[in-house]
Amino acid sequence: MDATGARRDRIVWVVDKREGRVFSTAVANLCAERDFYTVAGDDPRIIDKMWSGYESGLSGAIDDLIAAKVDAMTWAATLVPFVTALLVRGRDFAKRFESRFIVSLGTGIPPLLREGPDNTNWARLMEMQRLRASVLGARWTVIEVAGSTQLITNDLGFNAHIEPKSQYRGIVVPLGLHHALTVLPTKERHVVATAKNGAWIPNISYARLDDDQSEGINKCFSISAQRFIIGPTEEVVSRYRRQQEVPPGVPEPGALGFMSGRMARQYEHVYLNLMSKMAVTPPEDGLFLYVDYKRNMKAAGP
Repeated sequence: MDATGARRDRIVWVVDKREGRVFSTAVANLCAERDFYTVAGDDPRIIDKMWSGYESGLSGAIDDLIAAKVDAMTWAATLVPFVTALLVRGRDFAKRFESRFIVSLGTGIPPLLREGPDNTNWARLMEMQRLRASVLGARWTVIEVAGSTQLITNDLGFNAHIEPKSQYRGIVVPLGLHHALTVLPTKERHVVATAKNGAWIPNISYARLDDDQSEGINKCFSISAQRFIIGPTEEVVSRYRRQQEVPPGVPEPGALGFMSGRMARQYEHVYLNLMSKMAVTPPEDGLFLYVDYKRNMKAAGP
């Protein structure tokens, strides 16, 4: 894979599942559509600005995350929004959003939403605001793949994941050719940051996978890809070449363990509250910040 120049100009190899072909192209040519998030009003690009708020510092933040050097503010302000946005930015969100209305309002609603996509795009922002607390309160683990395996990715940027031992549900996100991130939401009491050497440090674990486990992650990325499978070389992506005209379904965040409904609304301000605490230098080492969503679960309701 090309590792020089701007990331958007680098060449990657791609499997198009709809057409069953393999080709190479620049990153900028993939999974992008002009004016996809544009809305009517005084600031048509207001939703695009939401993404750009974390994108500018994302590359460095991921490097620091892999190296176990990321501070809590960078984690909360850049990496938490990045992971959260994966659940709301894609075309799959529009399909899932439309389907929510069918049960209560019938099949006539989705066509109306497609005629005026502004409602769907505003819903992306609302859902992102409500998911951030759940992503911040999740168990984060950076996993390194062993041996010769190189990770691929897909047009979702993530895949559903279940941790074998705990059976916690969540997502796995590729970070590079040799690292991925698992984010497993929990409603139990969970420490998110600890004061160390005069700074807040996020509570992130690190692990290593063997070749079989790493290959399993790649297979899952290829299966869940809506249309495109992306990797570093023609040889790597060709292993997962398949033709599939109808894309697989994408689970709702609630099915992946993230908070939804009334509970998500009740806790959405936790993200900003903890951000304000992380912005202040801790008075002494050993202090910690935590969430405990289960404490008020009954009051939050379904």
